[in-house]
Amino acid sequence: MAERSAESHSSSCSSASSASDEGRPGRCAGARQTPRAADSTRPKIEIDAEALRLLPRDVCARLRVLPLSVVTDGRGKLLRIAMADPTDTSAIAEIEQLTHCDVEVQRAPAVGDR
Repeated sequence: MAERSAESHSSSCSSASSASDEGRPGRCAGARQTPRAADSTRPKIEIDAEALRLLPRDVCARLRVLPLSVVTDGRGKLLRIAMADPTDTSAIAEIEQLTHCDVEVQRAPAVGDR
């Protein structure tokens, strides 16, 4: 079934063209003409692979968190996370219990935040 829907999408895209696309097969009428430029106003976020391994993906999705980094100091491990709702203390407690780390939270930007 997936093959059939891919075929129908491909054929509808190939046949859909505007006057400016004549002679260029395979273009969708609604296809983006120019690539989206990177937003230089947003800070680049680096994510530590070790932090990602500490929390299962399903837990991250359910709690709406993104592990960013983990550091070890004299008192133990500190897990830094971005979180949709940094006031959700029950989610923070669950993360601390699952990871055996202290947790430092920052608010994750919502889609469309600038």
